[in-house]
Amino acid sequence: MLARLRSRGVDIVLHPTGARGDAERLAAEIDPDDLAVAAGGDGTINEVVNGLMQAREDGRAPPALGLVPLGTANVLARELKCDLLLLLSNVDAVYTGLCTSSMSVSTQTQTHAHTHTHARTHT
Repeated sequence: MLARLRSRGVDIVLHPTGARGDAERLAAEIDPDDLAVAAGGDGTINEVVNGLMQAREDGRAPPALGLVPLGTANVLARELKCDLLLLLSNVDAVYTGLCTSSMSVSTQTQTHAHTHTHARTHT
């Protein structure tokens, strides 16, 4: 998929994560003119969304978010009705946003001072 996107002129920068919190920190730093793509499971996606929300709380516009569900359960992708096989077999699904959905996002601060993000999909 990466090679096919690059062949279309898409500039891709990968940011692998190695520890809890990495995806959140990286997502908070993404330029609002770029597209953030979270490739991972529900935990990774949750961290990325938390990072994007942190950017917004800091007064910066968050970038659009794309998902490549690679986890065991992929609960969010199932809720959004995104078919992983379709996404992997059809680069146009990623490039053109074939599987799109809008969500309301809110934050709730826990007593241990970590923010968890909750999303509700709109159909």
